[in-house]
Amino acid sequence: MNKRSSADDASARLRLQTAGPGSAQLIAGLARRIHGESDDNLLSAEGWRRLLASPAIHAFLLWSGNEEAARKTKEKTGSKREKDSPIGFFILQISGEDAEILDLGLIPQVRGAGLGNELMSGIETICRAWN
Repeated sequence: MNKRSSADDASARLRLQTAGPGSAQLIAGLARRIHGESDDNLLSAEGWRRLLASPAIHAFLLWSGNEEAARKTKEKTGSKREKDSPIGFFILQISGEDAEILDLGLIPQVRGAGLGNELMSGIETICRAWN
């Protein structure tokens, strides 16, 4: 089983996509939206690029995976483009049999739509695939 491709099957309403150093700018922007612009502990795009280049780091972008999730996102944001935009991310550090969640979150506009449980289920599925 390809461990990274198993992420694509992790959830019915979320589509997970692996992310590498080339996604650093996108993840930096998502982190600011998720954690707040004024958080002094946020990494810069360059900081994310360096982190994502590590072989122990596994990053995943979350996208609306079906029409229901896209509709809820659109209703909350009023945007027509949300279903084409990432709605969150998570970063795992995997070493041997241990996995640590370094960061995760959903954009404020989709919180409360029940996606957090699916996010955690997806993380669990991915971590189990490594064992």
